[in-house]
This record gives sequence, structure tokens and C-alpha cells, in this order.
Amino acid sequence: DIIMKVFIVFVSLLVLGYCQPPQPQRCKEAPPKWHAHFREIDYDTGFFRFAEIDYDADNEQIHVREYVGEDEQRPTVVEEWFYFREQKKYNVSREQRCTAYAFYHDWHPIGIHDARFVGREWIGAETTTLGLLVDEFFDRGGDNEGLWHGLFAPITRGTSEYVCIPVLESYLRRDAPFPERRNIHVMYTNITTLVSPTAFDHCLLKR
Repeated sequence: DIIMKVFIVFVSLLVLGYCQPPQPQRCKEAPPKWHAHFREIDYDTGFFRFAEIDYDADNEQIHVREYVGEDEQRPTVVEEWFYFREQKKYNVSREQRCTAYAFYHDWHPIGIHDARFVGREWIGAETTTLGLLVDEFFDRGGDNEGLWHGLFAPITRGTSEYVCIPVLESYLRRDAPFPERRNIHVMYTNITTLVSPTAFDHCLLKR
């Protein structure tokens, strides 16, 4: 009867759906240099910041310029430069004082590395006009390394691999790219691979 026919069609479509081959991994690496806006939640301190980032993996350096502070008790730094090879950082306070420091933190590049590919997910609507199709990754790490979860979106394609920008990252009990942060969630927006040639001129050079 008609009910049985509809049931058979439904089961057939369900089986076909489960028999589809797994979605292939597109993203293999992140670009070495890029600029973006980002929102960061630090679960250890409860602080939130809305900032811009210039990222340079080739020279192991990061520039962050914060322009929204939600908490009056948060640190007063509004601009920071991290030079990991030299183990030096410079920051500008809200009072526009420029200070240089030594710091001791290993370079932890932003990227996919050896993380396990989980699959593809739509951010927003499941449509090419309203949503963003991303590759999802997870890494449990080794002893005392903590957990990492990331979403990446393609920007360029080679013969079989894509260069992908970070969209979301979560670090749990794991050293993040920014010194002294281990439990954070970051969302990146307005990403471009065009980085200003003066982005890494720290505040003492600008005097």
C-alpha cells in the first residue's frame, strides 16, 4: 500500500545517506602571515577582549591591538608585540606608556599540524550563500598537553590541498599562541593575508 511504499523510499534514502563516502579533508595548513580581528575569552581570568592581530609564523612574531575592554579590572595593556625568537615583548598601556619586557614562552604556531580531521560543518545556514563550510579538527595531545579544537576555512587551493585560515580555536589546559594563556576560546573575523609592512614595528621604534 502507499504507506509501505513511502516507508521503503524513506529507508532507502536513509541507507544511501549512511553509505555516502566520508567527506574528504580539504585543509592541510594555515598561511604563514595574516591579519584579522578576533574575540577572545580567557576562562582562567574571566576576561574578554576584542582586538586585531597580525600574525607572522615565518619570523615567529605576533602583534595584538586591543580596542574594546569589557572589564575595568582587566590588565591595562592595549597593544602588544611578541618576538618569540628574541623572547621579548613590548606593550603600550591605556596611558600610552611603552614598556619592554623579557618573557619566556615557546612559540606555538596557529595551524592544523597533526590534529585529527573530524569532518565538515556549516557555520550558520547550511547554504553557500548564507553559511560557511569549515573543516573541523581535534587534538588530544600527549601527557600534560591538554586539548585543542579548531575550525578552518579554505582561502586558496593547490593541486589537492587547501591553505586555510582559522575561524575558531579552543584551548583547554594547553599553551595557546599568546603567552600566559592556557584555557581560551578565540573567534577570528575579517581575515586577510595582507599584513601591513609596519605591523611589527614596536612602540619604541615608533618614537
